[in-house]
Amino acid sequence: VTIAREAMKNDVFRRTVRAPSWVVLRSINQEDTLVQNTNKLLDFDPFIEGIKTGFTKPAGRCFVGAKSVDSWRLLTVVLNSPDWPKDTKAMFDWAFTELQRSEPMHKGQWVGNAPVRAGVSATMPAVLAQDFFVIFRRDHAASQPSIEWEEARAPLQRGQVLGYVNATSFDGQQVRAAIVATDDMPGAPPWQALAAIGAVTGSVVFGLRRRQRPRSRPRPRRRPQNAR
Repeated sequence: VTIAREAMKNDVFRRTVRAPSWVVLRSINQEDTLVQNTNKLLDFDPFIEGIKTGFTKPAGRCFVGAKSVDSWRLLTVVLNSPDWPKDTKAMFDWAFTELQRSEPMHKGQWVGNAPVRAGVSATMPAVLAQDFFVIFRRDHAASQPSIEWEEARAPLQRGQVLGYVNATSFDGQQVRAAIVATDDMPGAPPWQALAAIGAVTGSVVFGLRRRQRPRSRPRPRRRPQNAR
């Protein structure tokens, strides 16, 4: 599934595995080759996108499938199946009926202002480094994403990871996406850092002085009247 997910991000690969046939162009010394797609599901479902049939004696008949509905692509893997089209169709029917995708957060979407230490500013606007969504059952509420900020210290570079958005999928798997800085940020100049330390130190000293009570002077002793 991991290999199929990455491969389907390539436009040429998607068009190739979805085509009923494909002409492989050869050099001038060889004839072009017409390749027929053996994916039977392409003829029965217009939403099927591929991907690959396969067979070996130890593994049996196998199939890696992809189907997109409303811009939501699901991937399936069937191993050692006597009827891989039937098994794959059953998996797709179950998934698109029982599961639902949360409203996606898109790459580049503003997430929040990340706290920054020792910078010219105390915060840095942060955006998602990739699309983010959660798969959940239709009869259950979706897991609400949470933000986990990293300890960021200037200087910062644009695209530097400042934290993560986390959520839990329907099967208990943790889903996360990186949050990155929108710009560079230099560190605070020395005088600014010293001024900040001085301001904090002064406020602490002032607070301590306010808490100290003034010492009272000892009262003079009165001399008895009959004393000479």
